[in-house]
Amino acid sequence: MAARQGGIPIESVADQIQRLSLEAAKALLLRLAQDPAIGEKMRPWLSAKTPISPVPAADVRRQVRRAFRSVREVGADEALWYVKEAVDGLEPLRAQAEELLAQDQARAAFEMLMVLVDAYLEPWQELEEEEDGEGSRFLSEVAFVLIQAALLVELDAEERALWQAKASEWDDIVRDYGVGEMAAVSRALATGTADPEAPRDEALSPAERQLALGWLAIVFRQDDHQRYLEYSDRAGLRAEHALYLVHLGRVEEGIAYAQRHLDNPDDMAAVVTQLWAVGSGAPAVALGMWALAQDLARYRPLAQLVAELADGLGDRDAAYQSHQAAWTVDPSAARYARIKTLAGSDWPTIAEHIWAELGEKGILQVAVTIFLSEGRIQDAMALCDRRSWSQAEVWGEVGRAAVEVSPDWVIDRLGSQALTLVEAGKSSHYQQAAGWLAIVRDAYQAKGEAAAWQNLKSELLTRHRRKHALVPLLNGL
Repeated sequence: MAARQGGIPIESVADQIQRLSLEAAKALLLRLAQDPAIGEKMRPWLSAKTPISPVPAADVRRQVRRAFRSVREVGADEALWYVKEAVDGLEPLRAQAEELLAQDQARAAFEMLMVLVDAYLEPWQELEEEEDGEGSRFLSEVAFVLIQAALLVELDAEERALWQAKASEWDDIVRDYGVGEMAAVSRALATGTADPEAPRDEALSPAERQLALGWLAIVFRQDDHQRYLEYSDRAGLRAEHALYLVHLGRVEEGIAYAQRHLDNPDDMAAVVTQLWAVGSGAPAVALGMWALAQDLARYRPLAQLVAELADGLGDRDAAYQSHQAAWTVDPSAARYARIKTLAGSDWPTIAEHIWAELGEKGILQVAVTIFLSEGRIQDAMALCDRRSWSQAEVWGEVGRAAVEVSPDWVIDRLGSQALTLVEAGKSSHYQQAAGWLAIVRDAYQAKGEAAAWQNLKSELLTRHRRKHALVPLLNGL
């Protein structure tokens, strides 16, 4: 007779479970998981990942050859355009090695990455890519995972010496391309330990810094919060420490730490972004505004980020201040319009300051767009008089706006420039010259001197009758 539990034959329950459909089985598991005691026992089993296997060395090399095939098939001048496509095709190998590390398969990840780098270097070097190219970026990312694998892998003395020599050899090759992580791989292999001591000197060498960052990545995956915080602080990795505090939800601590220790605008921007990402919008904007108040000259790039976040948060005062700060490094017609909206009764004073600044050192296209939108045509004309003729579209905009208010200026400035282009005899410039002459025609008509325009047009047709590309354009006027 079958064993019984609560009056139900155990074999009978097992038979019934086997007959459940997939959807019914899922529903049963969800019902069981709602019981706290059962759910706690089920969690490790439900979250367990299916073990993956490393890609065999021969397959890794084959994938690298296939990825670079299209690069090699084009000429040297075009090859660099195909590099991103090549490295995108290899990204799954890097990601799989990272997953192997997450599953405690350090040896498999290490060997797979060493093969990947070895196969990658030759075709990549042939490209003669400049520093910070797509190929260099990918190699840096691979090397960073390799640092972690080198810290965790168990090797005997002979293997360690062999692989360290190889990594040192690769470092000599890639250093000139801005890939500094390979020196840290060599250093990781030299330590022979999975827990490198955190240096206490904040002035870390590039290799020490990469090694420390690699170790933090390992500890991050292990969810060892205290170890992460202690190590990052001792190693002088202040930004990582502040970011991790925010990641843990210890927002006030993270902000206080950032205020005490961070003086790099990029690091501060990273913390502000992390605060926003975890839902702490107001603290993110407050920290950004605090940083801007410390030293605007250093933190100006941060102002662009804070301005966007303050807009998103609906903080009018912060948005107003940060948009003004961002204006100094990123002037645009859109930002000008936003400042004007936020300024309220302060606008007349602010406007005079902005207009004066635009007249002195503003970006020509931005300044002209703003001046014309405000009806300040004379300011736009004066700005053009002080600048080169290189931005033809700007002169066209100002000329069209000035036809009614200052036709003599249009005739003098655009007319002389158009004639210069025509006399130069370059057919590629005739369309531009004709566009300016059309505005000159309108200026003559605005003055009531249509006959003077017809005389100028006839003179041009007579003088340049052999310029077959120009004549139809002049007739069209």
